[in-house]
Amino acid sequence: MRIATYERPVKRPREEEHTALPYVAETMVAFPESRIENGDVPLFEIIRGPAPLIVLSVHAGRHIPAQLHDALGRPLGLSNRDDAERHISVDIGIAAVSRLLSERLCANAFLSTHSRLVVDLNRFEDEEECIPPMADGTEIPMNKALGSQGRRARLEQYFFPAHIAIRQLIEEVAAEHGEEPFVLRLHSFARRLQENPDRPRHQDMCVYNYPEFGRDIVFEAFLRALCERNPSLYIGNNEPFSARTPGFPDKERSASPVSYRHLVQRHHAKTVAVEIRQDLIASCDGQRRYAGILADALHEAIGFEMASYGAM
Repeated sequence: MRIATYERPVKRPREEEHTALPYVAETMVAFPESRIENGDVPLFEIIRGPAPLIVLSVHAGRHIPAQLHDALGRPLGLSNRDDAERHISVDIGIAAVSRLLSERLCANAFLSTHSRLVVDLNRFEDEEECIPPMADGTEIPMNKALGSQGRRARLEQYFFPAHIAIRQLIEEVAAEHGEEPFVLRLHSFARRLQENPDRPRHQDMCVYNYPEFGRDIVFEAFLRALCERNPSLYIGNNEPFSARTPGFPDKERSASPVSYRHLVQRHHAKTVAVEIRQDLIASCDGQRRYAGILADALHEAIGFEMASYGAM
């Protein structure tokens, strides 16, 4: 796969009385050249910044290519087109939060552009949920009908190139700074699932890591900063989500190929995952608020500098 790149205009920080890191991020988008001509959406978006920080948002995208629509023009054959806008398809609001956070902290970022119904980058390729035939009670007909050859072709086109790009981004940022970067994995979650509407999730946010590895002082500092600065928020500590680690009796590998292949196997300890309830970041105001909440906690706990271009 050849890489095509472009640079977005450099956003300069507004002049302030205090000193801050200059914001000089650029965006690189990678995609097969054959897809340039037909105007299709790139496979992913990469934002480059000067900080040793990477924001990973592998469920940020919602695009379903035209070639994956059925004869009636329905994405993946979905009987209700609105299902392509639900949480089963995209982590609602997280793309905007990721971009705002990368601007606030001059960070690097990887954002998926395609729906997790096309391929779920956060599932291993041999898991059914990687190309789900069902999602939260909704049938995905074109996924359900996919044979082994079609599944492999889907993975080759959409899954493996994205994971290669994530690995390359981490390696490049590590080489630039002479150390492993801090990696923040961002997601959003639905308050209620269609399959289980009587058990709502009450948390506003969830912060999680690998509890089986023992004490994690980076995680503890980040969680403490979040909680102390935002006492009105219900912030779950490894609830309702938690990571799992390889080498334990109930799991041969961690729950996610993103964390396992790109972090655990690199012995990468400087990482934390955050989930934000999607209704809280469905609006522009909410997206700005939670990007600011995360930026402030990362600044206090880890020491990342703020770009000085005004309030978010």
